Amino acid sequence: MPLRQQFKLQHTHYQKHYIGAQFDIVLYHGKPIGRIYVHQGKDDLRLMDVALLPDYRNHGIGTSLVLNVLAEAKRLGLPSELHVEAENPALRLYQRLGYRPVEERGLYLFMRWTGEAETQGYFIPKTCIKVSNVLEH
Repeated sequence: MPLRQQFKLQHTHYQKHYIGAQFDIVLYHGKPIGRIYVHQGKDDLRLMDVALLPDYRNHGIGTSLVLNVLAEAKRLGLPSELHVEAENPALRLYQRLGYRPVEERGLYLFMRWTGEAETQGYFIPKTCIKVSNVLEH
């Protein structure tokens, strides 16, 4: 399936099942390098999807994005939840940041962060990274 078609199907699914979810483009020095979907429900702050271009992975950008989600969850007094494939390299990042497995759901692990793990870490300076809401453009 072509990448554009795959994106459109996934985006449509998110819009249908997570009404009000925030879809942002991740910019690094003004250049689009990824995306992030987050949904605030009444019971959790759901990290739905984080994707970075390969050249921008393993440089702390993903860590910074997830830490920002966790800081917002902590501010709201909500747990943060996500689904991740068991073979996804990002699983190590989520575990390191305090997400814990709750259950297996098919190919996915359902994980929850409840705030007991520390959210402090290194952040990419805001002058370098910006999250821009797609609807602003």
